[in-house]
Amino acid sequence: MNHGLINEYEKGIGIYAHKDGCLYRDFVNIISLAGPCIISFIKDNERIKILLEPNSLLIFTGEAYKDFMHEIDFVDEDVIQVLL
Repeated sequence: MNHGLINEYEKGIGIYAHKDGCLYRDFVNIISLAGPCIISFIKDNERIKILLEPNSLLIFTGEAYKDFMHEIDFVDEDVIQVLL
């Protein structure tokens, strides 16, 4: 590990779309502790949303790290639609 960062986000606070670039190695570990959130990965017109539940771990590397930006929306509440 070459870098460690701990952030706490209040309700409604997100992060703008970005790539981590050369700040890290070619992978990122995200641990969600306090509450759930949805993180989006964006490339061109493609958007992939992933639900991070409390006490979950997300590791991304490869194409997800190099080619996709990632963001968390600035919303008070995420809406999840379940298709049956």
